[in-house]
Amino acid sequence: MLHHARHLVQQPPAVFAPADTRAQSISAVFHSFLALSYVARAQDFTASTNDLGKPALADMAQGLATAPTLFALEEFPELDRLILRGFSEHGDAAIACDYISRSRGVSRTQELAASHTQQAANAIGVLRPSEARDGLLRLCSDVLNRRA
Repeated sequence: MLHHARHLVQQPPAVFAPADTRAQSISAVFHSFLALSYVARAQDFTASTNDLGKPALADMAQGLATAPTLFALEEFPELDRLILRGFSEHGDAAIACDYISRSRGVSRTQELAASHTQQAANAIGVLRPSEARDGLLRLCSDVLNRRA
């Protein structure tokens, strides 16, 4: 999958498309990378440090509240005080993880990733059939099915 992503950065798909579909190409890349970001944020709560290749909950350790946490906040307003202090007090991360695990935060983040993947696929679908278009469609599948 990273090969596909590197290819897109080096050669944006718009160069393979007629001018009138350039916006569709840009939209496809935009939504693909948003989806990838949301998948990665969800995996921070579902994958092991070993699988991630980095410490799990690294964003939280840096004081960042990502999509799963913000979605969980809607269900557990108590998270607000932990977020505002950047999970800086002893036990904050564990408390936040408990709230997140009892919420729909991760599943809503995964749903958001799926939505962006579908939007990317829809944008790609209007491009003329080509190897580049097929590669972009594979990228959509790779993003959504990404394993840490």
